[in-house]
Amino acid sequence: MAVLIARRRMVVVLGAATIASPAIAWAEATKLVHRVGMLSPNAEPSETENAFLQELPVYGYVVGQDLLLEYKGAAEHADRLDQLAAESVAERFELIFASGSQATRAVRRQTSSIPIVTVSSNPVGLGFVESLARPGGNITGVSILGPEVSGKRFELLKELVPAMVKVAVFTNPNDPGSKFSLTETQELAKTIGVELQILETSEPADFDKAFEAATRESASAVLLLPAPIMNSSADRIAKLALQSGLPTLFFSNDGVKVGGLASYGPNLVATYRRVAYYVDRILKGAKPSDLPVEQPTKFDLAINLKTARAIGLTVAPTLVVRADEVIE
Repeated sequence: MAVLIARRRMVVVLGAATIASPAIAWAEATKLVHRVGMLSPNAEPSETENAFLQELPVYGYVVGQDLLLEYKGAAEHADRLDQLAAESVAERFELIFASGSQATRAVRRQTSSIPIVTVSSNPVGLGFVESLARPGGNITGVSILGPEVSGKRFELLKELVPAMVKVAVFTNPNDPGSKFSLTETQELAKTIGVELQILETSEPADFDKAFEAATRESASAVLLLPAPIMNSSADRIAKLALQSGLPTLFFSNDGVKVGGLASYGPNLVATYRRVAYYVDRILKGAKPSDLPVEQPTKFDLAINLKTARAIGLTVAPTLVVRADEVIE
């Protein structure tokens, strides 16, 4: 568990103010201080999660002064999420930000009253909310549309590797949203006659075995289904993909930045920034049930041409022109 702002530090600040000036101490002591919990499958805040933290000052919150935020990370150990969720509920935070479908499911099991802000792939399909327009319970936030863009991602992979006949699909069975993406991918594969090799990757060490299996079965490419572990292990995945010479399509551009071939999905940095809006509204009295779940409106395509050259792949110029980000 990594604590971004400890309550002990706030006590010290108020104590110093008390010694310096009773008037200042009274102002600080009577100032409303909000307590927010943050639950994540990662060990520490990722780039996208930090985007949320960096957006809070836009709404007037200074972490460590008028907002105390405690980050609880499971370090890719899914079995720890339930324990950390129980701890978060016991600490009676005003609201809990659950980063990802796994974290949201874990917190939802523990409370139906504490407001939860989620970033998840399919909040309606997973039963987190009744509908996007009317969440109906104690959960709201942003849907990253993982399942809905699976078809488009598969089509892009086909454009990148026109001759592909078998695709290794990396999926995290512990992530409740993955089954929707997997089902849609399987249906599309049937329509275009491409064979799928389903490989489960729920722990960082699983990727070594997965690439070995993909190479052994002569897979033409690797498709990563949306799950936090695919982002937190992006560097490892990109290196293994380069070593095996396999074209790899990520969900976010984290993988492309560290050497993966391509990615297609919503702008996750912008998505996580939007979480600050929900936190602000709820801290000011709004109910999650009254705040519609938002969906991203822009999806980005990123291509790493340096990686393409390294694995001997020629990317069609028409695809390069369409890309939002090209790494030379």
